[in-house]
Amino acid sequence: MSGLAHLNAIRAFEAVARNGSYARAAKELGVTPAAIGQHVRALEAQLGAPLFSRRDAGPNRLVLTERAKLAAFEFRAAFETIERAIVELGAPSREALTVTASQAFVGKWLMSRLDAFTTAHPSLDVLLDVSDRLVDVARGEAMVGIRCGGGSWPGLAVTRLMGEEVFPVCAPSLRPRRRAALSDLGASGLKLIHDLMQEGTGAFPTWQAWLSRAGMSPPSRGGLVVNSSVAAIQAAVEGSGVALARSVLVQDDIERGLLVRLCPEISFPVAWSYWFVRSRQAEKQPHVRAFRNWIVKRCQA
Repeated sequence: MSGLAHLNAIRAFEAVARNGSYARAAKELGVTPAAIGQHVRALEAQLGAPLFSRRDAGPNRLVLTERAKLAAFEFRAAFETIERAIVELGAPSREALTVTASQAFVGKWLMSRLDAFTTAHPSLDVLLDVSDRLVDVARGEAMVGIRCGGGSWPGLAVTRLMGEEVFPVCAPSLRPRRRAALSDLGASGLKLIHDLMQEGTGAFPTWQAWLSRAGMSPPSRGGLVVNSSVAAIQAAVEGSGVALARSVLVQDDIERGLLVRLCPEISFPVAWSYWFVRSRQAEKQPHVRAFRNWIVKRCQA
């Protein structure tokens, strides 16, 4: 026999097996007890075997046969699967937005702010592609990206988010107490932290360039050299020395009192800025526009 041709009978049997009576099964399914009994008898006739060991009286006069117990369990699981599938069919589809950005930008700026966007857009899944590799947004490796650079990437639409400058930072405990000591960091005895990741771009100044711009002496002692901007900032937070940091990446640490800016009178802006990038095709999608509008507003705050 074809099982699918007897779904109503199977449904009636499963309800009786679970409820223990025709009356309760009939109430659940919105039919009469007589209709339930007719379905069960039809199913037994098709199977050529009884489903219940019927007793003459008592509250438990319907007792499932051993084979019927197993079948009832399987039918119940099948109906639950069908119900979940129906719910999924009626549920609104979720959209996904893949955002690529560098480890430093995600860890030191984006992550602490992203919850506000996801809370405002509960049906949108944000997938972060955290990579210092230049992900090919134009070819669809990610839908959108945040990049630090000159603002010209072929095949991409770009929106400037914010500028950048570089200045020295250290833990509050290392800040020189005497103003005079701040006038010459290189000779102050403080260890300088060198960020090879930052210096390797050619867009950000080295310690030597910054000290020269400030009219200060070169370092009088060796420093700490790391190849990660996040690690350089964390080293400064831990009191390992003075880092030459990018303003965007240390903004939150300064506001929390974990770092202090030294020599605020000396400004060293850089040519690079932060940009929101997306392909021409992705730019037309509503959730891409929503993320663009949100991040532009946050960067201007």
